[in-house]
Amino acid sequence: MEILDDSYQVDPTEWDIAAEYAFLLATRQYSDSDSLVLAREKILGLRRKAGEDVAEVHLSPRGQTASEVLGPHIRGEVEQLFDLAGLRWQPKVAGYGALLASEADAISDSCVIEIKNVDRLFQPKDVRQVLLYATALNGSGEFVNSFCLINPRKGISLKADLQTACLRMSGQPWISVRAEIEEFLVSLNSWFVNDL
Repeated sequence: MEILDDSYQVDPTEWDIAAEYAFLLATRQYSDSDSLVLAREKILGLRRKAGEDVAEVHLSPRGQTASEVLGPHIRGEVEQLFDLAGLRWQPKVAGYGALLASEADAISDSCVIEIKNVDRLFQPKDVRQVLLYATALNGSGEFVNSFCLINPRKGISLKADLQTACLRMSGQPWISVRAEIEEFLVSLNSWFVNDL
């Protein structure tokens, strides 16, 4: 289900900023103008890390309109699956081994939520991302036993408990998968130290 009709089509080069702005609007943690400033700062940083030589990130009027349509839609999709009263937007995820500290999109009780505002179906890298988050969160003392991927642009979501998902994907229980991820992240850290 595409939520944006032809009048809201955004240049592909600005979907990153449009999606980030829409996400921040959905959280309702900031004013609209602060959300746009924060979205620009984040995307500018990501583009620079990717090696782009950019001084500023712009969002066209069409991109801004698309974000303003998508923001409430994101919130609605999340609200269909979770109680917003118990939801934490942008929770910190502590670093673990070679994994730097980061930020998930949301957590509801023991479920880590990742929102993908992309024009594609879910991919293995999306599942890997939530497994890394779940591992790091559990390693820092926060109990996580499920995950949810939501793509508001496609109107699809995937919600699963970690035990069932890991058994179906690898034939191993979540505790074994988590232990493998932890060992991998810690060994990567050792490799980096030894390579210096």
